[in-house]
Amino acid sequence: MPKSPTPIPAPPVKIQRGAPSRAPAKKRRRKKKRSPFLWFLQGLVRRIYFGLKTGFKFLLLVPVLVFM
Repeated sequence: MPKSPTPIPAPPVKIQRGAPSRAPAKKRRRKKKRSPFLWFLQGLVRRIYFGLKTGFKFLLLVPVLVFM
């Protein structure tokens, strides 16, 4: 086989960083299930908050409509 003009690259060498640890694997924590009551309260608070934001912006627009 003729020699190629470009050398064939060698496979990458795996570098081991640090000593292998003997620590046990972490157990996965289960997600806490939220109660439906908290879902309801959170939804209610969000609706009130965004409703107040929209109402405030509408109140800022009222003078423009009145004095046009």
